[in-house]
Amino acid sequence: MVHAAPPNYHGGPPRLFEWTARLGDDQGATGVTDDPDRAVEHLAEALANAAPGASGSVHRAHYAGGGVGYQHGHQVAHARVTADGVTWT
Repeated sequence: MVHAAPPNYHGGPPRLFEWTARLGDDQGATGVTDDPDRAVEHLAEALANAAPGASGSVHRAHYAGGGVGYQHGHQVAHARVTADGVTWT
């Protein structure tokens, strides 16, 4: 069976984006996708009902392999939950 290259593959490693939500009390959520907008959407969903003080971020990532897992690149987005809602930077 022949598989096509992923749509974001241009001869190098695929572009990956890791999102991480820190919800407090040792709770959180994380995931990896190849779409930066989807990563932001997942983070927004994770923070939607979180208490003030919760936060999260989206970073470029790549899979390092060898049991290391994903390595963070530069930050794409950051969000913090306040009494007024979610603030994005």
